[in-house]
Amino acid sequence: MHKTPPLLALSISLVFACTSPSASALPADYNVLDNTTLDSMALSAESAALIDGSHPLHIDSSTQLPTFLWAASDSANRPRHSRSKIVTDTLIEQAARKHLARYATLYQLGKTAQASAKLQHVHHIGDSAYIVRLDQQVNGIEVFASRMNLLLDRSLQLSAISGHLAPQVTTAKSSSSSFRWTATQAIAAAFHDLHQQDLPTKQLKLHKQQGAYQWYALQAPLPATVEHDLSKPVRIKKVLYPLAKGLEPSYYIELSTKGTATDRDRANYAYVISAANGALLLRSNMTHNDRAFTYRVWADDATLMPYDSPYGDDALTPFQAALAQPVSPIVSNLVTLSCGPISTCDPWLPDTATKTRGNNVEAYVDLTKPDGFSKGDIHANRTAPYTFDYGYDFSVPDDFDHTGQLQAAIVQAFYTTNFMHDWLYDHGFDELAGNGQNNNYRRGGIDGDRMLVEVNDYSGTDNANMTTPLDGASATMQLFLWTHEGEKKLVVDVNGKKYSYTTTSADFGPSNFSLSDKKIVLIDDGVTITTSGDAAGSVYDACQTPIVNAADLAGAIALIDRGDCKFVAKAKNAQDVGAIAVLIANNKPDAMTYMAGTGDPAIDDTISIPVLGINQDTGTALKQALAQTTVTAMMVRKPEPPYNSALDNTIVIHEWGHFLSQRLVWLNNNQGNSLGEGWSDFLALLAIVKEQDRSIVGNEQFQAPYAVSQYVSSPQPASYLSGIRRYPYSTDLSKNPLTFKYISNGVALPADVPTAVGTDMTGSANSELHNSGEVWASMLWEAYTALLNDTARLSFSEAQNRMLDYLVASLKMTPANPTFLEARDALLVVAKARDPADYALFWQAFAKRGAGIDAKAPKHYSRNHAGVVEDFTTP
Repeated sequence: MHKTPPLLALSISLVFACTSPSASALPADYNVLDNTTLDSMALSAESAALIDGSHPLHIDSSTQLPTFLWAASDSANRPRHSRSKIVTDTLIEQAARKHLARYATLYQLGKTAQASAKLQHVHHIGDSAYIVRLDQQVNGIEVFASRMNLLLDRSLQLSAISGHLAPQVTTAKSSSSSFRWTATQAIAAAFHDLHQQDLPTKQLKLHKQQGAYQWYALQAPLPATVEHDLSKPVRIKKVLYPLAKGLEPSYYIELSTKGTATDRDRANYAYVISAANGALLLRSNMTHNDRAFTYRVWADDATLMPYDSPYGDDALTPFQAALAQPVSPIVSNLVTLSCGPISTCDPWLPDTATKTRGNNVEAYVDLTKPDGFSKGDIHANRTAPYTFDYGYDFSVPDDFDHTGQLQAAIVQAFYTTNFMHDWLYDHGFDELAGNGQNNNYRRGGIDGDRMLVEVNDYSGTDNANMTTPLDGASATMQLFLWTHEGEKKLVVDVNGKKYSYTTTSADFGPSNFSLSDKKIVLIDDGVTITTSGDAAGSVYDACQTPIVNAADLAGAIALIDRGDCKFVAKAKNAQDVGAIAVLIANNKPDAMTYMAGTGDPAIDDTISIPVLGINQDTGTALKQALAQTTVTAMMVRKPEPPYNSALDNTIVIHEWGHFLSQRLVWLNNNQGNSLGEGWSDFLALLAIVKEQDRSIVGNEQFQAPYAVSQYVSSPQPASYLSGIRRYPYSTDLSKNPLTFKYISNGVALPADVPTAVGTDMTGSANSELHNSGEVWASMLWEAYTALLNDTARLSFSEAQNRMLDYLVASLKMTPANPTFLEARDALLVVAKARDPADYALFWQAFAKRGAGIDAKAPKHYSRNHAGVVEDFTTP
């Protein structure tokens, strides 16, 4: 998550052959298959007969294998099951394998390849349909990201297939001799790719082994010349990576590092490195952060559901009208429970627990480096037997001088993440599906991966993130403090007349200052040639040195034009000649933006003087006045105490949603990660919409605006409408106009629909993960409200439970690295298997947003999402 639109929450970035990452930048995501395109293959008549021609067939251009198909409804020769027999998972698997054999030619699967399919899980969609998930192994070694999901109806007839298996098993080299590179060499190769530095393999020692995984840790400190260190042991296992030439012996690696100079320079990446020659095959950023106990939290003490935030459920959800003043927090409740909405009622904490460290979640404040719980960090300790009762004081900061404050935030995050674990469990996100638990109670999956929730994480502000390794290693949610502006003003004195101007603040320099009666001087660097050689520069932009009028600037406020170089560079050049403050004037008529730093504390922290931004017309007025007389000014900035994102349950639920989607779907392409953002927002919406909302005038059909992250959003109350998104979520197109085409760069946003402050109306960044994610969440919101409004068939509770069922089941049916339309079809096919009426409603919802039957999605690995074709029709 990120403070201003677009929201940054889950970063998936990384390239090997294309770029060399700098010290301050992490590399982009990379997959060796990204640019692989095989000639399309014509379907045989026999294969075509197996496919429902009324729905699109999705093909992976790198393999020419189907990624999603709807099975033909003509099933005269399909395997059948007598309903007189008891349907067991064994019978379901047997039926799935018969279907697999029938479709083997279409998927280029010989007998050996079919035999390599291993049952991973059978997911029951009530008693109406089943998803059979097959993974692939050759000689006991996993074929990486090779997964096929078969949806069977209640008669065990095939409805759809998503994903595919690797057909090249006969060419697989899986013997020990095929792994010519050792595990430590592969780890060193990944480390070098990430940081362009050498990791001595002799320093790596086997730490532990569990199943196919091994952990390697450093047995001695790294040389001083290495600027990065391991933040936790490296997890690694042998895999076979599907390439066009065959299955490549490889290593799957989860690498977490930190800077040695500043522990904030952290990275969490998944790698696949060839064991034959050390080549990079994949790089993916993983950060995309019994007895009843009583907790003081913002939650409903009857339903146990977390409130939206300390503002409660009613003040802002749904949004009804603009407010003159910010909302005040409500009183938190004492909620007593041993478990949440889960059939097993597995306890969150054992009877002997004294702190927030349970089977599903360990929550603590991470105030100091290194990453993770360490000296100086704290859990929330119980205040009485079986009780965590901490009040939260909104007038004081969250720091070590107010440990009760910190523990209140920990308890809220612990409660919300545990609740989400339980809420989704009976809908299919259980141990076999890869949820996070320290003890899986022998129900399948891999133990030892309770979620780590790091409150007030020291490594950032105005954000939140989730790092999600594969099953068996703990996911980490990092929740940061969000800065909020308090008093901020610029008052200028021209010949005794005072003028007040609107200002923006900077992400660098002091955040608390007050200057008065200080002279303003227009800076002059004497150069009109820009740093790129363009002759259309400004002598007032402070991008070149030496400064011509340096002597005049000593003890003065420097007036500087925006443009050509970074804000920090301008401030530094003024500071170096003795300026005591800086005003940066916009170089275009738009409102002045919030001034970001470089992201490198070593640079940003060098600025020690106040910095404010002003609009272009303000800058012009000041220049005209300075040409006639002396001008002085007062500059003030007094921030409010920061807002704690651990208290904003929509942020916590959004981040938890990344854990859900990343555990169920491999998301390594831009569309996939955009879908991940959309699923996370939608999960937050599922949590905040309430049955009583329908009674609000103007929301009879749940059409009023809903928003996520209103509590931490800024500026309040103006930000309440859309939170930290460009638009609120609404089925009313005059409030949320987003249709399928708005995932493509360069498609301008409609000018007649209000947006959040700072939104880029040109659409130049529509493919950014959170921007595109808004489109997907809007489609899902249309689908859900269609269920909620079908009151003749479904109560609110029935519609909510059904949508949660569909969400988990559709994620299990979504192929790896999906397009928007493959994810659409995954939801449609599970709905059709359960209830044709829901299927019809969902088609109408997608068609309303431009993803109808004849819509076209961008190519799987497109980064700009070009090629969208909208369609507003249904089958």
